[in-house]
Amino acid sequence: MQKEEYVYYPSKRKLILLFLGSLVFVCAGIFLFILGIISGEWIFCLIGGASILFFGATMIYFLFRLFRKKPSLIIADDYLYDNGAMSAVGKIDWEEVEEVFVYEFMGQKFLGIEVKDPAKIMNRVGVIKKLVIKANKSFATVNIPQNTVNVPLEDLLEIIAEKLNQYEMHKKQA
Repeated sequence: MQKEEYVYYPSKRKLILLFLGSLVFVCAGIFLFILGIISGEWIFCLIGGASILFFGATMIYFLFRLFRKKPSLIIADDYLYDNGAMSAVGKIDWEEVEEVFVYEFMGQKFLGIEVKDPAKIMNRVGVIKKLVIKANKSFATVNIPQNTVNVPLEDLLEIIAEKLNQYEMHKKQA
């Protein structure tokens, strides 16, 4: 049987918009920080500083993704490879996948992947990714945002369901 692999890249247009959105919030954070210093209101400094740090990090990440030519997602016969978001976990073998679903949170669509052993996934990633994954854990172990792939998540869900079925059938035959 011929191996089939689906490879998806991020939308350059979406990455540019996300970068510009982050830039706006960094500028707003700088404004609040300076306003806090001038007015002596420490809360403005705190909010401005947090905005600068968080959105500065996302701005750098989106700029990095804009020029990096690596795919966000690969769906192969034996595995799925997540490389799209700051919380990307890398290779997930089909035997590790328990459930896949599309959900929406705050107007943004995500592909959620629940795995059989979340600790195994957590052991593969670094400290910062662990923190991001834990923050999003209430949704799924692996969360792939719509803005990291250039096709509708419902289409990906169909392809993943097909690959999971093929894996299960192959496993039963073996």
